[in-house]
Amino acid sequence: MFDINKFFEELKKESDRGIVLIISTLLEEYLTELLEKKFIDDKKETDEILNGPLAPIGSFSSKIKLSYCLGLINKQDRDNLNTIRKIRNKFAHNIESSSLNDEDVVKEIKKLNFVRIGPEDDLPKFILIDAAYFFSGYLSGIIVGKK
Repeated sequence: MFDINKFFEELKKESDRGIVLIISTLLEEYLTELLEKKFIDDKKETDEILNGPLAPIGSFSSKIKLSYCLGLINKQDRDNLNTIRKIRNKFAHNIESSSLNDEDVVKEIKKLNFVRIGPEDDLPKFILIDAAYFFSGYLSGIIVGKK
């Protein structure tokens, strides 16, 4: 069974690029699962439109937009996920070293709107990890509610 708490503890040991790419992949997977719950029960057809580089709804961006347009997530969720997507794009498409402490990345991280629980470390790395923890739990709750 997947231990989300252990996953996030291990995540803290990753490089900044690793953290961003892993978090965005995790959240994209939650969106994929959420959308699958709304679609007909045809795994082959669903996979063709949701997964892979040529899938019409295969990108993080398109999954965010569709989830919002279907009313599965609200405007604030959409905005938060788009912020994480923008941060991901900076790290994924930049061959130079990027840091969560870069001014433009910190600016994006500060846009995230979520409830922080527990000790608050103001380092951008931990704010982003806390946001991912919050959103993964939130999206998981929506998925369970859609069954």
